[in-house]
Amino acid sequence: MKTERSYHPQNRFETKRRLLALPQKIVWIVVFVTTLKAIGISEELTAILMLLAVFYLVHTTLQIAFRLLFFLIRWICIAAALAWVVCRMLF
Repeated sequence: MKTERSYHPQNRFETKRRLLALPQKIVWIVVFVTTLKAIGISEELTAILMLLAVFYLVHTTLQIAFRLLFFLIRWICIAAALAWVVCRMLF
């Protein structure tokens, strides 16, 4: 049985896995909405579901973007602190 990596907000593997899963989610939402239209669900219900799907995709995309942004900011701060320490030691 394959073990999953434990979830941690700063785990880049989890972020990468979510980023790669995003196109699949988009495809499934498009298939779902198309199926609803094909079987004759009302336009209002389809529009509401599509609005919820768009909200979900925007939320997920922003969540991934902020995780990557904070990951980069953290490493930039660490690099700046190390550069400051090295400069203080040399000069």
